[in-house]
Amino acid sequence: MASTEPRVGQLRSKIEMTLHTYPSVLLWHGRGVESGKTQIIGLKQYLLWCGRIHIAAGKDDPYADDWLLRLEQKLGETKQALDQVRQRVDNILWKPFRRAWTSVVT
Repeated sequence: MASTEPRVGQLRSKIEMTLHTYPSVLLWHGRGVESGKTQIIGLKQYLLWCGRIHIAAGKDDPYADDWLLRLEQKLGETKQALDQVRQRVDNILWKPFRRAWTSVVT
């Protein structure tokens, strides 16, 4: 008879995602070499590679540990760059409202 005890292991589930815009589809799939331009991996491929690296790091692979550190550093740099861009956009978008508000208040 089969055991009814819960088994320990990877969590497996079916994930469903709907992409509503063309740019989001491009981001998910990336750009292949068939376009004649430099290949850009999509988010789907990136997540697959990160999963493989994470599994290898769990098995004490020193190269995988190195790649995890590189990824973490690059994600930190990207977050800082995006925060700077967001701040600039906020300043540009809110500038007219700040002027209007200060003229009403004073």
